[in-house]
Amino acid sequence: IVNLDLTIGYSTSNSIYTTSCDFYTWAVDGNTYTSSGTYTNVSVNNDGCAHIDTLEILINYSNNTNTSNIFGDTNVNFSQTESYSVGQNINSTYVWHLYSGGIILNGVNTNSIEVQWGNNFGTFSLFVVETHQNGCLDTSFIDVSVSAPLSIQQYNTNKNLFKVTDILGQETPYRRNTPLLYIYDDGTVEKRIVIE
Repeated sequence: IVNLDLTIGYSTSNSIYTTSCDFYTWAVDGNTYTSSGTYTNVSVNNDGCAHIDTLEILINYSNNTNTSNIFGDTNVNFSQTESYSVGQNINSTYVWHLYSGGIILNGVNTNSIEVQWGNNFGTFSLFVVETHQNGCLDTSFIDVSVSAPLSIQQYNTNKNLFKVTDILGQETPYRRNTPLLYIYDDGTVEKRIVIE
């Protein structure tokens, strides 16, 4: 009688299904693929048997995806709020970026944003990164020139009273011997005390 101590090994396999933009580098074999297709790599597993890796990939090309130009005023004054937008592509995602010069009030992840330029002046870059549904990215840029604040003498004197508030910002009727803020339609504010 002969006793045999056998270890039986088994072949193994692994499959990957993925989509990529322009190219895909497969970690299994280190190759970079630029065409859609099915690729295989055969190696030896720990049991000494065959291990088969299969890659099925769909390659999309970025030259087929273009983000439109950014629309919006490129010459603004320091206190202006302005809207900027790009054409909307269904199933795309958007991320806006603004370097200095203001803040994005809303819409940072949509195709349209609103920017408050604040008290900054100079030329500032605004851009959006669009990720298309096929996984490819495209970017659109504009430069916005923000004019310096005007001196107090340069403000238009043809202005209309918008509202009167107390120092807490609550709208109030005329009152004697009380400090009140007179807010005009051109954005200027005057503090007055009527003494009687």
